[in-house]
Amino acid sequence: MTTTTPPAPLSPLEELAYAHRPPQLTVLADLVQTLSDVPAVTQLLVRGSLATGTADRLSDVDLVVAVQDERLLALMESLDAVMSTEFGTLLPGWRDTIVGDLGGAGFVYLLPHDGHLLQLDLYLCPDSAVDALRRRIGPRLLWQETHTNTGPDGGAAAQGELAAELARTAAAPADCSTLLVQAMVLHAMLRKRVLRGQEYIAYGLRTSCTPRAGT
Repeated sequence: MTTTTPPAPLSPLEELAYAHRPPQLTVLADLVQTLSDVPAVTQLLVRGSLATGTADRLSDVDLVVAVQDERLLALMESLDAVMSTEFGTLLPGWRDTIVGDLGGAGFVYLLPHDGHLLQLDLYLCPDSAVDALRRRIGPRLLWQETHTNTGPDGGAAAQGELAAELARTAAAPADCSTLLVQAMVLHAMLRKRVLRGQEYIAYGLRTSCTPRAGT
């Protein structure tokens, strides 16, 4: 993983501002550098407090990754490996059941950073749905591919199949490993809100922990 260094030269005031910038910006820069090299990715957008300039040192990194429709499911399958290899995540991503349906699939990762765990809310969005997402939530564009996409657009039928597959995977019952990751993620969310003195809205899940075959 790369480390972002301050641009030079800086004035004393600029150096002070850079020293006290939210640490999430370094992680965000590394994410952009890594994910922009993935051929399937077409756009990277930031939302939430980093996009509005209201982030503090406990804020999440909220990143939207637009992906070619026909490659989105494959990227979903390899996402844990990418995050583990490039960013040292110790747990697989939790399939986010809190984020609203924006046409794709959300995942929450806990990234080791500066002696703490930083929460990354990563949303994979089909390229065909990213314009609607941008109109709905107004994220800020960080990066966009500059070459022409020559891959198949898939059409309405393929987009419908992708939406159906995303819905199917979202509705799949959680196994024990998934529930363990969920508990760790919710613990991190709760800890952040306690440190901020914020209220925490609890929500319930009804699921069964089904043993895998042979266990």
